[in-house]
Amino acid sequence: MAEINAQITATAGAGNEEVLAVNNGGRIEFQVQAPASRGDFVQIADNPTSSVNYDLINLGFLSNNRIDGGVEPVLANNEFNLEVTSSTGNAGGPFTITIPPANYANLEALAVAIQQQIDIYIGAGGLAGKVNVDAVGGQLVFTNTLVGAGEGISLTPTVAESQALGELGFDSMFIVTGQDEVDRTNSFRINLTVPAPDDEGRSGSVVVTLDEEYRSVQQLAASINRQLNSQDADNYIGVQAAAVEVEPKVVPPQYKLQLTAVEAGEASIISITNITAGGQDVSESDLYGILQVNPDDGTLLTTGIEGVTNEYPEQRVTLIDPDGQETEIVIPEHAEANEIVSLFNQQPGVTASAETVMTIPSSGYNTPGNDMSLTLNGQILESTSLEELAEEINAYRATTLPGFRAEVSDAGDLVITNEIGRDIKVSIDSPVVTDSLVVQGASGTGPVVLGGTTAADVAAAVGGTVNFILNENYVLRDPQPVISGIFGALTDDEYSDFTLNSFDPDNQETYNHATSTTIYDSLGNAHVMTQYFVKEPLDPTRPNEQNVWAMYVLVDGNDVGDPDPALPFPDNLDPTRARFELFFNQDGTLDDVATGDIFITNWDPVDENGDATGALMSTNVLEGGLPLSDPASNSNFQISLAGSTQFGSDFSVNEVNQNGYATGRLTGLEVDEEGIIFARFTNGQAQTLGQVALANFRNPEGLTPVGDTGWAESFESGIPTVGSPRTASFGQIRSSALEDSNVDLSEELVGLIIAQRNFQASAKTIETTDQVTQTILNI
Repeated sequence: MAEINAQITATAGAGNEEVLAVNNGGRIEFQVQAPASRGDFVQIADNPTSSVNYDLINLGFLSNNRIDGGVEPVLANNEFNLEVTSSTGNAGGPFTITIPPANYANLEALAVAIQQQIDIYIGAGGLAGKVNVDAVGGQLVFTNTLVGAGEGISLTPTVAESQALGELGFDSMFIVTGQDEVDRTNSFRINLTVPAPDDEGRSGSVVVTLDEEYRSVQQLAASINRQLNSQDADNYIGVQAAAVEVEPKVVPPQYKLQLTAVEAGEASIISITNITAGGQDVSESDLYGILQVNPDDGTLLTTGIEGVTNEYPEQRVTLIDPDGQETEIVIPEHAEANEIVSLFNQQPGVTASAETVMTIPSSGYNTPGNDMSLTLNGQILESTSLEELAEEINAYRATTLPGFRAEVSDAGDLVITNEIGRDIKVSIDSPVVTDSLVVQGASGTGPVVLGGTTAADVAAAVGGTVNFILNENYVLRDPQPVISGIFGALTDDEYSDFTLNSFDPDNQETYNHATSTTIYDSLGNAHVMTQYFVKEPLDPTRPNEQNVWAMYVLVDGNDVGDPDPALPFPDNLDPTRARFELFFNQDGTLDDVATGDIFITNWDPVDENGDATGALMSTNVLEGGLPLSDPASNSNFQISLAGSTQFGSDFSVNEVNQNGYATGRLTGLEVDEEGIIFARFTNGQAQTLGQVALANFRNPEGLTPVGDTGWAESFESGIPTVGSPRTASFGQIRSSALEDSNVDLSEELVGLIIAQRNFQASAKTIETTDQVTQTILNI
């Protein structure tokens, strides 16, 4: 390595070595260094000119280990300067706060991580005990713990990571100084009442004190939650406060305070009582406005849904990895499908997804007087017909029913889907006892009837289905329980091969890039050919082929690949997916030899209805469709990628050419100097119709006039010599111009003048003779 580095230094100059050889675990490795940058491209190659008996293979550099495209450096965004400002001697810092790199589940977890870094700096000039960090309303709130108008907090960027403040969203913060302490003895009581019997003692009440200045509903909700969650086990009640955006939405958004019971599945009641405003800053009416409550308005109370669950038991299953290591996964009782998915997605080799579907058949929806109302996952629905219910549910997708969608099937049934596998819970309420509906869950489960009698159930829950995708050689075994669980017996016949991320033109995540081109059939009908490009992963069985792309071709969204003769009839007549492999050299150019010619030989032009256009049809390879003929006898065509390159830049299409064209009408004719006649059409095409021929004679003066401007061959003129304009003695053609006369105008003008003069003289002689004769007669 010393010898290699010495030669690099001798070539580049001391201090300019962009690459140096290092010992990495007993292996020679070339590393980029300044003045080069991380992420630069590094490649080594043989020197056949001066190398003697050695090449890179001898040195251990295999053909697939001679190039490294580099990895662009990732800018860090996890540090900033924090300072406590104070006019009372309570200042601290500034100190650099470094957020530990991690995937934080929520904003609260990030706030805890930042708080831990703040508490490191202790002492009189430190930050510990002087700053609190909380997650409030979707944002981080930094608070100076000392009350007073002269107290504040300052956040500034560090020199090393000047961009971090903006990446974290702290660059738009405004500095808020503290406020002098005032009397804010304002409070109210939150009460929770659950249905009897209350075996767990969840009913109770908590006094909440408003002892700070509130600037938003989010801040108010956070303050209430802090006080509710600070209760001990005996006094805790399951109530949570939240800031909910007011409907219909406005700009800027407006929020209202909402109190919700955290225990789902019970008809609990929450109330606010004992509202007291004894402070100097807020009156009792102001406090009612802050809480957005009206003790005289009973419509503000929403009763919870009747207690129902998906009835899933506690379940266990064993995950076995390719090395035989076993991991037991325990699923809690009544866990929702999205929670089950979360458990399995934490395991290596497993990808899980969930979906919940509930069907309300139209034949089982019975409310003749439209008196029955539905509650879906806590949201009261006002509609009474299945069509209106579907529209109302979809309207709540962005607010109280996220992940839900509803539609009315062709059979008229209402189908409600939760896209992430949450339980779908529905309850009914009607003054008419006979009103009822039927709830149908997953396929194979029995229907449930709600309502219809005084003793009938009025609520039901449908659990979701979970789909598992296991990496190769991963298996799930030994489900418990087998019968009532979600897994079944997990026998071998329950597994099927699945290709992850297989190409799908309707899923943009399955291909890297796509481009479309308008092409034409033999009748001039336009069609859209789309090319999809997929970067192929490195195949261990093809180590020398590192730059391989797959190109898929569809025309009008239809496959155009040749039929597969190995399939049974009639499948062996259907088009297959047209896929071509593109190979690129290490310098980024297209390897034309490895790529080969690309032909589309199974495209039958159809219109938007799927009917044949009447244009030329295809002749596939098995039918002798190659080579292509000129003029074309079928719809086969060739795609040329000449000039295509693969470099480390964004995908782009610089030039597209195709030799087809649409139907056109004649727009004009042009004749050039050589007499060639061009016809131009409305589709932008131009075609040569013919050429004007010229004739010359040995004695043009001997031509015989035949009238008008016509002349005929004679013995004196000789036979004609025919040829093209601008060749031999023939002249050129001047389009859209009249031919000049061959008369000598000067000579003719002189003759005209002489004739006029002779005419005038003769006229004068006659006049004189006439006068003499008249005089004689008069005598």
